[in-house]
Amino acid sequence: MIDKDQETFKSQIDLLYKQQGPLIPTAFIVASIMASFLWDRVDNQTILTWLLILYSYFVYMAIRLWFYKHKNYLMSARGWAINVAIGSTFSGVMWGSLPFLFLESLTPVYTTLLLVGVMSSTIVNLNSSSAYFPTFATYTLTTMMLVSIALFLDPTDGSNYSAIITLLSMTVTLGFGRHLNANIKESIRLRIEHIDLLEQLEIQKRFAEEANISKSKFLAAASHDLRQPVHALSLFTDALDNMQQLPEDVKYLSGKISQSVKTLDKLFDKLLNISQLDAGTVSVNNEHYNIKKQCEDLLSYLKPQMLEKDLVANVESPIKFTDFTVRSDKLLVRRILTNLLTNAINHSEAGMITIDLSPFKISEQENGIEISIIDTGKGIVAEDLTKIFDEYHQLHNPERDRNKGLGLGLSICKRLAGLLGTKIKVLSELNKGTVFSFVLPQGNAKKIIEVDNHHPAEILLLNFSILVIDDDKDIRDGMMILLKQWGCQKITCAADQFDACRRLSPSIAPDLIISDYRLPDHHNGITAIKAVCKTTSKNIPALLISGDTGSDTMKEIKQSGYLLLHKPVAPAKLKVAMKMLLDI
Repeated sequence: MIDKDQETFKSQIDLLYKQQGPLIPTAFIVASIMASFLWDRVDNQTILTWLLILYSYFVYMAIRLWFYKHKNYLMSARGWAINVAIGSTFSGVMWGSLPFLFLESLTPVYTTLLLVGVMSSTIVNLNSSSAYFPTFATYTLTTMMLVSIALFLDPTDGSNYSAIITLLSMTVTLGFGRHLNANIKESIRLRIEHIDLLEQLEIQKRFAEEANISKSKFLAAASHDLRQPVHALSLFTDALDNMQQLPEDVKYLSGKISQSVKTLDKLFDKLLNISQLDAGTVSVNNEHYNIKKQCEDLLSYLKPQMLEKDLVANVESPIKFTDFTVRSDKLLVRRILTNLLTNAINHSEAGMITIDLSPFKISEQENGIEISIIDTGKGIVAEDLTKIFDEYHQLHNPERDRNKGLGLGLSICKRLAGLLGTKIKVLSELNKGTVFSFVLPQGNAKKIIEVDNHHPAEILLLNFSILVIDDDKDIRDGMMILLKQWGCQKITCAADQFDACRRLSPSIAPDLIISDYRLPDHHNGITAIKAVCKTTSKNIPALLISGDTGSDTMKEIKQSGYLLLHKPVAPAKLKVAMKMLLDI
């Protein structure tokens, strides 16, 4: 934090010396003109002495200005200010003594010229010295007081009136000078405060960026290290669930383990969503689709959770409103709706959850549909409405129940809505419920692409050869067991790309590569896949599995074009991905 008073004073002196530069040649010219004007009216020796003294002072001013610009460390700001004030007093004495040189020959014309000259020099000095009031005041006081005294001593009629006018002018000029100086000081102070504020904002911004980078690095490192064993556990528990004739108590324990793994998987997914948004790897792919059908499918998917809490849910819309086509990213909208609906379920005990679809006028040229998720839950107090979209902020969960998530859902919703060009609004009343709403642009029903949702019967992987690359033995073992249960008999497991290439050749090539992203010795799954393809001379479909959520990693994987699944991978997701890549 800077000392504003001291900085203001330094800035005043900087401005004062900056203003002194143009004053030196101007004063030099005016002094020369005055000397030539008085040359035939005053003793030449006297006027020459006066002129040489002024010239010497002007040279001193120029030297002082040079030293201030290049070596101002020689004195403090106050020292430089006092130096100028003393010089200003000297200059005032020299200019104020001018009428005494021709006091005996003062005429009304000379008096008028004298007053005009004094006022002009005062105005010039006001412009050059107003930044530091003592400098202006000392010059004005000495000059105008000496001129007034000379006029009072002049016996010519009217000189006394001229002296009084000079004194009044001095008073007015000093008052104006003080007012101008106060304005300059205030302007400098505001500028310094503005600079200080910008510096503080820059510091806070840098702190925030550093904290965000540290958070992302921590999440990436922690995510990878935690996902590894959870991924292996997921493979083993699914394999265990597939086994027949297990004792009932083992089945019960296996179910509990599976449930815990799924809960961990959901928590990791939330962290993954945040990491993807931080990395900027989430792209928007707009399409035309029926939002009402999407909402109904989601409610059907979430129905088991709602039944556990005696919740009833439905989709409503105005009677005459029948076109529910929107133009947006179907997957991103689904993530928003899923988070909002899950949030409504978590904060409701019995009651109703309603998804309201209503027409909305976005602009004169564009129509939209407003999607509102309405619950009859606990509601939100007013002071929390601005906090609920913050990361890791949770309501009604002081015990940090893992089943209620990490407090990232609404933050993710807000950022996804921003990507879609919309904004989530919230209205709530304590103990009565909450409404979250956002608007999507209306689509064209004729542009909806129908997708064949028929899923063929399970096809065994008997005739396909699978290569698994992972440096974790537990994961290799888990994958081996799971793939065998799915019918695959041609499975090759390798710890790294070199191990994989040793086991393969152009005549022995896998149909699919499943590789961990992070491999030993600074290698990764992308280089491993490319090495295997080079060894076998084939372009083999490949799947990357990663527990690393760092922004650089996700950008690199996205650029590689390989399909990515994040640890812990649900076996069902793995099976779907394998079918897609094998085209079965």
